[in-house]
Amino acid sequence: MKIGSWLHRQLTTWPTLHPGQQQLMAALGLTPDTNPFTPVRRARRTFEETVQLLELFLHREGCIPAARETIRVDGDTVKIGGTATTASSSTPTATRSPSSPRSGSGSA
Repeated sequence: MKIGSWLHRQLTTWPTLHPGQQQLMAALGLTPDTNPFTPVRRARRTFEETVQLLELFLHREGCIPAARETIRVDGDTVKIGGTATTASSSTPTATRSPSSPRSGSGSA
């Protein structure tokens, strides 16, 4: 058994542990309150914040970020390239006018 799996099980089933086991774990600094496996919840950035980050990137780098481009913001790594790629790919391209010929249509 891997130590990570074992520790996760001990901390998630804390109430079922024997009091002596709880004391030993607490002596090691391992309690449900200090659980190293507790995921850190990060708030999602708003659209406006993402646009500001993209503008800062464009100003600093002088180009649109690549698809997997990341930047450091407030100690976090932000994948800004995916946002720029998604935004540019969802922008409508020039559309054909109704009077323009369509391929495959014609008299046969």
